Amino acid sequence: MQPKIGETIVLDLITSAATGAAADADAVPTCEVFEDDTDVAVLSPVVVKRTGKAGNYRVSIACTTLGGFDAGKSYNAIVTATIGGVAGCKAMIGRWQVRAVALDDVLRATPTAADGATYAVDTGLPAAVTTAVWSATERALTATGLDAITATEPTAAIDGAMSSWNFRKLLRWGVMRMARGTKNGSSAIVVRTLNGTTSTTQAISVVAGVETLEGPT
Repeated sequence: MQPKIGETIVLDLITSAATGAAADADAVPTCEVFEDDTDVAVLSPVVVKRTGKAGNYRVSIACTTLGGFDAGKSYNAIVTATIGGVAGCKAMIGRWQVRAVALDDVLRATPTAADGATYAVDTGLPAAVTTAVWSATERALTATGLDAITATEPTAAIDGAMSSWNFRKLLRWGVMRMARGTKNGSSAIVVRTLNGTTSTTQAISVVAGVETLEGPT
């Protein structure tokens, strides 16, 4: 249990007779709350009997700064009761750590008017955040999907600087840059791009039975 500073928690305790059946204590039990390894109670909350419930009591503990609680500290609640004439019966009824911020606050922070943001229904995050991750205007695919792979690759002359290309242009460029080389008889290696266009030709020279691949032309 990790309540946020300022929240109130409610703990229950049960007192029992020697037979094991639930039974009221001889008097209303007392409770002390201890912080970490401090042996002096920071709070002595009131124990209240649940109406019509034999041996059933509850304790409300307000985890406030005024009440002596601090974020990041651990706490234990110990009750003391006299049952069936036996005094000093003790039990720990709860342990917890107080947090400055609740998990709910982190997962679903409410944007303020100054943010000018609205909730995105599917994530609970401000729209400004979800737009930055996945733009609502750019996420829909067109009818042709990721652009048809044409016989020409994107070029700076036609498509602008490569630094401004979107994913579809970069994907098409990467595919079109792939090439394969084939030996043209015994005279040359011809390198062609994916669309079959000849990119370079490298002549093969033979001297004393040794083949040498010349530079590309």
